[in-house]
Amino acid sequence: MDNCFDETDGDILRLIQEGFPLTGRPFKEVADKLKTHPRLDESEVMRRVAALKEKGVIRRIGAVIDGRAFGIVTTLLGAKVPAESVDLFADVVNSYSRVTHNYLRDEDRNIWFTIWGKSGEEIEKTIDEIKVKTGVTDILSFPSRKTYKIRAVFDIPNRL
Repeated sequence: MDNCFDETDGDILRLIQEGFPLTGRPFKEVADKLKTHPRLDESEVMRRVAALKEKGVIRRIGAVIDGRAFGIVTTLLGAKVPAESVDLFADVVNSYSRVTHNYLRDEDRNIWFTIWGKSGEEIEKTIDEIKVKTGVTDILSFPSRKTYKIRAVFDIPNRL
């Protein structure tokens, strides 16, 4: 994966990670704020952001919603999945739109994922479906009891 970016890309990343403009033309606002780059206009910012996304530098741009305010519950799950079943298991888990993360780890409990739902019962039903579809039954659930938000701001170099 080519994660190279230049100083202008670094400036765009630093700006949008801490406060993506919530306006009708956010990329124009980004360009306007980065006046130190005279050739940077709205379309160039959009092109650069798209390229950074294509390279995998940016995974997504979106709001982080406080689900609890809407009655949403979440749980973190850890599964012990045999090596020969990892791909099938991941495909089944990823088929649920309510799965927000799904990671393979090099440890005994090797797949970790999160699911949200309107209730614990809804989540349990989904976990049961996953067990039936995959044959993997050793899945531990760690329901969210309290939200701890960490302000994650990455120290982005001028170029990579």
